[in-house]
Amino acid sequence: MPKVLGISGSSVLNSVTDGLMKVVMEATGFDWEFIKLVDCKIAPCRCCTIQHPEFGFIVPCQIDNECIIKDDYKMISDKMKTADAIVLGTNATFFHINGQTSFFTFIFPT
Repeated sequence: MPKVLGISGSSVLNSVTDGLMKVVMEATGFDWEFIKLVDCKIAPCRCCTIQHPEFGFIVPCQIDNECIIKDDYKMISDKMKTADAIVLGTNATFFHINGQTSFFTFIFPT
């Protein structure tokens, strides 16, 4: 059965955004999972470099598109790769998405 992954960027506990996302996911009739970004630890990119024998100094994620920072993004990324659909929701403050959601979308793998 297809699986839907819901990722909420709202920092409010049991927010309207969370509720609407759950209604959308339930309406699909598929299995679904809900993740709240405020409950996850996602570190910013540190542009760490390593000495590669063939290429010199490089950022490690250039080799295999995997970050060496151990945080929750790897778990979320793995779930995103296996999901058949992704529902991303956030609240809008002053006509912009919040910082946590903005940062999360910035680090999406290409």
